[in-house]
Amino acid sequence: MKKPLQSLLSRLIPKKKEQPYPDRREHRPIRMVIAGHDLKFTGPFQDYFGNNPRYELRIDEHAGHDIASEKQSSECLQWADVIFCEWALGNLVWYSHHKKAGQLLFSRLHLQEHQHRDRISYLYDTKWEAVDKLLLTSHHIYEHMIDEFPVLRRGRAHLYYCPIDACGVLNREKTSDTAKVLGMVGIVPQRKRLDLAIAILDALQQVDPSYSLRVKGHRPEAYGWMLQRTEEMAWYKSIYKRIDALPRPEALIFEAHGEDMAQWYTGVSFLLSTSDFEGSHQSVAESMATGCIPVIRQWEGADRIYPHRFSWSETEDAVAQILGCRDDAAREEASAYSRHWAQHYFDQQALCEDLDALILRSFESTWKACIGDEERKLMLRYHPRVLIVGYLPPGYRGGYRVRIEEQIRMLMKWGALVHFACLHPKSDKQKLEAHRQELETLNCPVLLVESDSLFAIDLDSQKAAHAVDLLERYAREQQIDVVQGEALYCSRLSLFLRERLPQLKFVFDCHGISPEEERMGGAAENRVHALEAMERRVLEEADLSLFVSHAMHRHFQRKYDYAKKEWQLLPCGVTESRFDTCQPEIKERVDGKGLVIAYAGTLAAWQCGKEMIRFFAQLKKIREELFFLLLIPEKEQDQARALLAQEGFAEEMFCLQELPHDKIASALACADVGVLLRRSDPVNEVSSPTKFGEYLAADLALILTDGIGDYSAVVKEAGLGVVLDPALLDAPTLSEADAEQLEALFERASRSREERKKAAQSYVRSHLHWDQQSKALTAAYGSLFKSPASE
Repeated sequence: MKKPLQSLLSRLIPKKKEQPYPDRREHRPIRMVIAGHDLKFTGPFQDYFGNNPRYELRIDEHAGHDIASEKQSSECLQWADVIFCEWALGNLVWYSHHKKAGQLLFSRLHLQEHQHRDRISYLYDTKWEAVDKLLLTSHHIYEHMIDEFPVLRRGRAHLYYCPIDACGVLNREKTSDTAKVLGMVGIVPQRKRLDLAIAILDALQQVDPSYSLRVKGHRPEAYGWMLQRTEEMAWYKSIYKRIDALPRPEALIFEAHGEDMAQWYTGVSFLLSTSDFEGSHQSVAESMATGCIPVIRQWEGADRIYPHRFSWSETEDAVAQILGCRDDAAREEASAYSRHWAQHYFDQQALCEDLDALILRSFESTWKACIGDEERKLMLRYHPRVLIVGYLPPGYRGGYRVRIEEQIRMLMKWGALVHFACLHPKSDKQKLEAHRQELETLNCPVLLVESDSLFAIDLDSQKAAHAVDLLERYAREQQIDVVQGEALYCSRLSLFLRERLPQLKFVFDCHGISPEEERMGGAAENRVHALEAMERRVLEEADLSLFVSHAMHRHFQRKYDYAKKEWQLLPCGVTESRFDTCQPEIKERVDGKGLVIAYAGTLAAWQCGKEMIRFFAQLKKIREELFFLLLIPEKEQDQARALLAQEGFAEEMFCLQELPHDKIASALACADVGVLLRRSDPVNEVSSPTKFGEYLAADLALILTDGIGDYSAVVKEAGLGVVLDPALLDAPTLSEADAEQLEALFERASRSREERKKAAQSYVRSHLHWDQQSKALTAAYGSLFKSPASE
């Protein structure tokens, strides 16, 4: 207990504030410590930062999961500006509780720490408020961590692939006679599933005995800890017996663990990843860099890191994938695709520069002496500050909002510093506060800007001065690098901002073709012409344009002779949460009702609501055992009920339900067929309806009309459903040909869901998953700041 005089003095004399450490006035290298055990994956970091004049590097290595020498770590702590904890174990716990003011604490989390969090407490003992950045090597672990530790959501978590020397040491040519050689790296522990690799080899040898499998790494007998697992060791012995039953058992070769993996990969054409679960399985990335074709079981997160085309769920699919590459041309194409993917996403130079830029951004405001022109260029390429400008009235829930919110989430996941300027009409304080609280769940800074004149056709920078003043002040304070306008009107306002701040890069996210949309809505021709002039200017001024379809790009080429190369395809995508299971309440209502036809949307004229219900009546004539699930707003349900009754539908034939957007996927998963009808017009011909991807993510067979963006052609080519002539929307009955197509579709849809799942999942995961979209978008953002010589 303190003595009275000491207690009095402690109250009278203010405590000395802890000064930022070290002195940020110095112009000297940044001192970086890499701390942890088993630092084999930090080689690229040690090479990059150890040979970078911006940095001085020390290693604080310990034998186990905990800090073995506090004296050693304390000395590193006193010296360091940046501490990088490899593995989020006892090293991160110690540094998070001892970090000093002004220091940066980064950590990289792998599968191990996350997988064993029920048995080890390191993640729960870490002081996450002290961790500046947590790098996560896979999408699903990123999502699990920000859910479990909400403090990580607001810019502390960063998706970061494991770097490999894809463009250097691993970029080697294959040796001869490897066309039928499979490889597998690591068979311990049991979850690596050697049995599946043997099953694949067995099936291949039944077709062609010349297939072989090279297994690299220690066998379980070499590990003392494995010998203690008697059941697991018995399992391995049973697997060894299966090898003897192969058509050519000598074609399975066990090879000792070795260091020169780059050379080993050159003797393999197909790399098997058969595990029950993995973090990112780095050997897959390494093998791809050498031109191996990966054959990846769909462990959680696999096809969010690697190309979906190389993933499989059943061994027969893996076998078919390998046999599909027997032809030299097919094998060479797949090999080149793999090599390019690895170089684009996993190369250590780009990933180390990314980490470098992340460190520099963190010091930007507190240690200006370390930021020069080269450092600023690096930060812009990898971690720009982006101001997204969109118009969201309180309560609005449509696809426009979904697209904006998903872009914000995915840009933040990859490390962009995102701000959202939400334009809105004049609203009462209570509604605005509720709106602000909703938007804050995005975990990015939000600026609310009232703008009642946004849609005025004669709006100019003077008339918009109030809104532009707010945006300019905010952009200056936050040092914004990029302004992105959502659709045409917000992009016009963004251009007014760029006029004041010419250094800003301007991105135009084109949701649709506004002049044609307003003409359809009955706008006067002079307004339409004014919009066309606005649209042309925005396209010309944009440093990057985002188009929802190839059809939209072709539209602008025809209309304005648009020839710029600075555009990126960005259709309305779907998130992992859209791949969901049936919602129990909906499943209960549709069970036993026959084939379920689903629609998600509104009854608006442009969505052909009335025509759709007439079409449903025609479908009932083809097959009586149909049930209709309409996920529409509550305010439209009375109208829908009346239209259905007019067409002879009894209440037990349909279900009307309004659901929040995050519940729609699990409701669609209870259906069999999804319907998307549109008239043939320019607006629909360039569109990218969100529901298309959501239908596919739910494994639904599709009924579309022709001329819907890129999608009608996709459905025809990929066999995802039926595409009908839009003329049926005005026809009293279906044509005989249409009726036959639909009857055949219903027959296919009533059989196993697995038959349509493969094609649906293949397309949506390869082309519409926001994870894939985010890779393209972040690359496009990076190109905004590349010098011509670096491209």
